[in-house]
Amino acid sequence: MKRVFSILLVLLFSAGLAACAASEPPENMGNETVFRAQVLSVENESMLVEPVEGSAELRASDRISVALEHMAPSPEPQAGDLVEITYNGEILESYPAQLGAVYGITVAEQAEKPEDEPEQSTPEEPVRVEYGYEDVYMALDIPAGWDYGIHTREETEQTDGLATCSIDFWPREEPDLVFELAFWQLFGMCGTGVTIEELTLPNGLTAWKYTEESDGVVWLTVALEYPQSEGTYVFSASPEKAQWETYEAAFLEILESVKVGTAE
Repeated sequence: MKRVFSILLVLLFSAGLAACAASEPPENMGNETVFRAQVLSVENESMLVEPVEGSAELRASDRISVALEHMAPSPEPQAGDLVEITYNGEILESYPAQLGAVYGITVAEQAEKPEDEPEQSTPEEPVRVEYGYEDVYMALDIPAGWDYGIHTREETEQTDGLATCSIDFWPREEPDLVFELAFWQLFGMCGTGVTIEELTLPNGLTAWKYTEESDGVVWLTVALEYPQSEGTYVFSASPEKAQWETYEAAFLEILESVKVGTAE
C-alpha cells in the first residue's frame, strides 16, 4: 500500500511540473539574432519592413512581414521608423519573407514627422454686385479684398434731386475709404479748378472723370453718359492723395466693369 501511495505522489508531482512548464514562455535557446529595419507600412497587426543596408537579412529579402504580437507597448511603430527585431535567425522562404520565431520588437529611431502644411486658402473671386428698380439699374465687379454695401431706393430716395440709391464699396484694409456708385435724378459739375478727362469704357460707355486736389485730398467724380436715362450714374469718393495713389488702379478696374441702364 505504501508503494502505491509513493507512486501516486510521484505522478502528481510530475504532473505539477508539467503544468508549470506549460505556463512559462518558451526558453530562449541562445540563438537570438538582432537586426534593424525600416518600417514601410503598418496594417492588420503586422508591419512590412526593409532590413538596413549591410544586414544579412537584406541579402535574404528586401521585404519582410513581421507580426506585431511581440512589439514593445510603446511607442507604436509608424512608417519611416527604424525598428530593432530580435528573432531566432530563421527566415522563411516567401515574399514578403517571414521570420521563424520573433522574440521582441522595439522602435530604435522614430521618423521625423513632417511639419503641418498650411491650409491652402481658395483665392477670392470678384463679386458681381447689382441693384435696380424700375428703369434704374447698375452693376459692377467688386474685386478680392474689397467689401461693399447697397443703399436701396427706400433708404436713400430724396425729393430734392439727390442720389436715389447707391452701391458703396471700399478696400478691406481701408474701411473709411468709401467709393460710391449712385443714381442721381439731377446732376451738375462746376469745372473751375477741376481736371476733366474723357474715358471710353470697354462696354462702349463714355465716362467723364473729374478730379481736384485740395489740402492733400483728391475729390473724385466720374459721371457716366447714358442718354436713355432720366438721371445720371455717378461715381464719387474723396481719398487722401496717398490713398488715391494706392487704389487708383483698382478703382479704374472696377470702373471698367460697370454696367448701367438695363440688366440685359
